[in-house]
Amino acid sequence: MNSHKSRRRSLSESSKLDYLATLAEQLPAFAPSPEEPVDDHYPLVLSVRHASESLAALERRSKSESFICTAQGIVFQDTKCQRYQSKLNKLVALATNSTSTQSNVLLAKKALRYRKVLERRRVAT
Repeated sequence: MNSHKSRRRSLSESSKLDYLATLAEQLPAFAPSPEEPVDDHYPLVLSVRHASESLAALERRSKSESFICTAQGIVFQDTKCQRYQSKLNKLVALATNSTSTQSNVLLAKKALRYRKVLERRRVAT
């Protein structure tokens, strides 16, 4: 008996995969042109062009926006998120600092645990 059981795909899922495979075969291989703007901090090619924006404006915008590549796609961070992340980094530094007082370390660890719980609740909803 075969111990490895693979998940059976539905007919619609199989047809979608076949359709995507044929589309991929028909499209030419993507190679960015040399004039495409490239973000130095994140090695993603910014291939989306907006008719109303110039190339210089796109380059400025890409440098000012902060984003994270995840399995689900690209997540953009605003300034509020960046401030929150910097506060978290300070708490982590305080919690791991061997020269700070014991009460400060305990407070930092408690705050980090609390924020972890809040983030889990946000993800669950």
